[in-house]
Amino acid sequence: PEAQARAQDPNVLGYGTVLNMDALSADDRAVFDALELGIATLSPAELGSVQAEPHPSWMTRIADDWAERYGSGQ
Repeated sequence: PEAQARAQDPNVLGYGTVLNMDALSADDRAVFDALELGIATLSPAELGSVQAEPHPSWMTRIADDWAERYGSGQ
């Protein structure tokens, strides 16, 4: 959590965290809660649930369809 909190600090990188805030200890959550993110940064609750990534097998279909539609592949 320490590296994620540092990366989320706007003075360092300002990245959103990938961590599940509900799974963190109260002390670790407090570190994230103390960050001043600014008015344009959405909270994890405002962002909502994370969508699962597509299954890797989809890439074959996507690449094939892309090549068929646009005439070039990778």
